[in-house]
Amino acid sequence: MTPEEKLKRRSWFVSLHEYGWTYQDIGRRYGLTRERVRQIVTREPESVGPVAQKHAAVDAKLSPIYCPGMPVSRLAATAGISEYYAKFWLRQHHPDHAERIRNTEPYVSPVTRKRELIDAKLRPIYRPGMTGRQLAEASAVTEYYVNVWLRQHHPEAIRKRRNRSEHQRQQQHLKRLTTQRADYELQLTRLAVNPDPVAATIAERLRVAIAGIDAQMTLVSAYRERDADDRAVMSTH
Repeated sequence: MTPEEKLKRRSWFVSLHEYGWTYQDIGRRYGLTRERVRQIVTREPESVGPVAQKHAAVDAKLSPIYCPGMPVSRLAATAGISEYYAKFWLRQHHPDHAERIRNTEPYVSPVTRKRELIDAKLRPIYRPGMTGRQLAEASAVTEYYVNVWLRQHHPEAIRKRRNRSEHQRQQQHLKRLTTQRADYELQLTRLAVNPDPVAATIAERLRVAIAGIDAQMTLVSAYRERDADDRAVMSTH
């Protein structure tokens, strides 16, 4: 185990012990004896490695400006660090303050904070009919998060865009089938002047392929007609 990993383990054990876990509970949870846990918790941390340097830098920023009862957000903003490190420092140096924060301030996950930030950016500028790319360019949010936000708050926009994309795919597929059928027809015309038995076999296979293309074109056309009827019904509502 590297010194950084040992320091992380000691910090975690100290935090658990401050929150009420006994040495026996910690040892049972992590497969250690009670005495070994006590040695890890009570010994002085090794001041080596980037983790220790990070903790020392945070302590140097927070210790001169800390006042009892100071909000974590203000403490973090004044020191220029994240609230996560500010709370971690409070748990180590001012556990009573950290306990009050834990009991009074609800925990907000980073994912929830990210969603709130994206919602605050997109909600004021969203207009019906805007595409995801336009919304992303106007808000400086990536198109992926714009699509996630649209699915949550405006699912009808996603459905319209999906239906439009499906209609375009069907149209392209029908165009490809038409081109392929014309090519097969041209090959049949060229083979018609050749009495060779091999040419007759190839011509028969081309007719079978043309029949299959006709069946696919019929299905695509029927699906497009049904999709057009569905869109017309939805537009009336």
